[in-house]
Amino acid sequence: MMILSCNLHILNVEVIIMSPKELDYIEDALGHEKFFKTQCQDAIQNLQDQELKTCVQQIADKHQQIFDSFYRLT
Repeated sequence: MMILSCNLHILNVEVIIMSPKELDYIEDALGHEKFFKTQCQDAIQNLQDQELKTCVQQIADKHQQIFDSFYRLT
């Protein structure tokens, strides 16, 4: 005879209701962050200096983190 045990986890989820205007602001912010990251990636392709490339990559990574933070709000 096999006995199976199950652990149930209750998730505390907070639901935030946003107005259409607030959602528009989030959409704008997402667009800006995507644009900034793309600009950084384009710059990296054209840079020769490795130290500068690394710096710009760090900036691109930060813009991705900000994008992800805004995205989680929606």
